[in-house]
Amino acid sequence: MEKVRLYQYHFRPGQFDFNNRISFTGLINSILDAAGKQADANNFGIEALIKNGKTWMLNRIFFEFIN
Repeated sequence: MEKVRLYQYHFRPGQFDFNNRISFTGLINSILDAAGKQADANNFGIEALIKNGKTWMLNRIFFEFIN
């Protein structure tokens, strides 16, 4: 299992706030997308689970950003 993988994302203008910073929603969506890609790369993504009659659901998520 790969522990670290890098993904490059390109954000669209609508994903930035008035201070030209990435919006919280845009950032979180990118993090969740990267998590899904990592799960796929390690054979426990949605497609692999569905083949076995299983799935998963994100019930809760917590992010703490320290400045």
